[in-house]
Amino acid sequence: MAILQNRYVLGGVRGVVGGIAICTAMSFFGDKAWLCELTTHFPLQYMMVLCVCLPFLWMNKDRYSLLVASLLIIINILPVLQVYRKRPHTGIVKESLSCLFLNLNFRNQSFDRAIEYIKKVDADVVVLQELGYDWEKHLKPALQPYLHKVYYPKVRYFGIAVLSKIQGTRLYVMDEPELLYPAILAHIPLADTAINLYATHAIAPETPGQLNARNQHLRDTRAIQDSVGGPFMLIGDLNITPYSPYYKILTEELGLFDSRDGIGIHGSWPTWGGPFRIPLDHCMVDKDIKILKRAIGKNVGSDHHPLYVEIGI
Repeated sequence: MAILQNRYVLGGVRGVVGGIAICTAMSFFGDKAWLCELTTHFPLQYMMVLCVCLPFLWMNKDRYSLLVASLLIIINILPVLQVYRKRPHTGIVKESLSCLFLNLNFRNQSFDRAIEYIKKVDADVVVLQELGYDWEKHLKPALQPYLHKVYYPKVRYFGIAVLSKIQGTRLYVMDEPELLYPAILAHIPLADTAINLYATHAIAPETPGQLNARNQHLRDTRAIQDSVGGPFMLIGDLNITPYSPYYKILTEELGLFDSRDGIGIHGSWPTWGGPFRIPLDHCMVDKDIKILKRAIGKNVGSDHHPLYVEIGI
C-alpha cells in the first residue's frame, strides 16, 4: 500500500495521465497533421493504461487527476465501442468461402510453422504478403492442393501471393508504376456469381509523405472496385486502424463494411503486444457479402497474426 501513496509514483502517474490527455487532444486533429493521425490508433491502449492509473489516484485522493483520467477513459472508449455495432445481414446464404490472410514478415524464417498452420486451417483461399524468394521456395512444394496460384515474390515488403482451391478462379497480378506495392485481383466463382477479391498492402505512414501515399493507395482501390462490378472484397495489411479519420476512405468513399463489425477489435499487430495489439490487417466487404466468421490466428513467427474469415453470398 505504501507504494500506492509514494509521491514519486504519484508524480509518474500524473505524468502518464497528462501524456495521454495530450495524445487524446491531438487525435481530434488527426486529419490535420501526420503526427496527430498517429495518435488516433490507440484509444483502447490509452483506456487500459488509464484504468491502471485510477487506483493510484484514488488512494492519493487526487480528485482532479482522477476526474481527468475518468473523462479520458470515457472519451477513448467511444470509438472502441463503435466496432461492436453489428452490421445487419439479410437474405439466405447460398454458398460460403473461407479465406486466410497472413503477412509473413520478410524477416521471418519460420517456414515450417507457417506452412503447418496454413495446412491446418485449410482455407479455400490463402492470401500472403511480404512474400520473399525464400518463402516462395518453401511454400510452392508444400501447398500443391491449391489449384490456382500466383506467387509474386519481391524483396522486403513488396511480395504477394494468392492461392485458391476454387475451380475456375482467375488471378491477375497488378504491378503498375503508380502502385507502391504490387497487388493481386482474384475472380472466385461462388454461388451464381463471383467474388472479386483484391489483395493489397498499403504503405506504413511513417512520414507525412507516406501518410499521403497510404491514403491515395486506399482511394485508388475505387477504380478497381468500379472496373470489376459484382461482390467486392478487400483484404490485406492496410496499415490503418478503424480509429483513424482516414478510415472513412474505406467505409464512406468505397462503401465497404468492416468484417469485424459486431465481432470485436481483433488486434493483429504486433504479435508480442498482447492486449496492446492494434488492428492493421483487414477484410472489407461490400453490401453483397455476409461475414459468417472472423478470427485471429496463432503466431507463426511473423510480427502479424493471421486473419481468418468466412464469407457468404
